[in-house]
Amino acid sequence: MNWLKKLKTVLFGSPDQEIRDADGIYFYVRCARCGTPVRVRADKRYDLQRDYETGGYIFRKEIMDGGCFQLIHATV
Repeated sequence: MNWLKKLKTVLFGSPDQEIRDADGIYFYVRCARCGTPVRVRADKRYDLQRDYETGGYIFRKEIMDGGCFQLIHATV
């Protein structure tokens, strides 16, 4: 059973660390109304849009705050 714990550590990291996610980029936004921080995950494969004018990427997301249920529009 020890090999299962090692496999879990390799795949998901140790309990002290956050879960490893090769395809995710994480952002933190704060609600302007109540000040609650919200963690947002952007998938590198699907959520990022190519910006051909600047040569970079654009990330657009609508986020629902869990405290006051305010809808937040984010563009990064």
